[in-house]
Amino acid sequence: MNTHEKYKTVDHHHFDFSYRTEGDKFEYPESGLMLVGCTDGRWLVQQEFGDQYSQFPGIVKSGEDLDTDPTFYPNVDDAARAAFAFIKQVYPGTPDERLTEFLES
Repeated sequence: MNTHEKYKTVDHHHFDFSYRTEGDKFEYPESGLMLVGCTDGRWLVQQEFGDQYSQFPGIVKSGEDLDTDPTFYPNVDDAARAAFAFIKQVYPGTPDERLTEFLES
């Protein structure tokens, strides 16, 4: 069993953005998040790769992580806002407009 079977997932969005480093240089993150939708309409945040988000409670560490109790969000926009708050803590140079662009799409 994996997280997709356990939580009956039906949708997902890759939620890893390049971030700004010194100057105007952009880099791709070492860790990324995924927003995962369940059949019952709830959404969770899953660490897709890397391990920099393992420090935050409620984030499923991988598709094989059956031990973490995920934080569920009532819709994708709330999950995106929560995930973006984690991203900004790990990668403070991530432009704020990335969240706005996602929410408007």
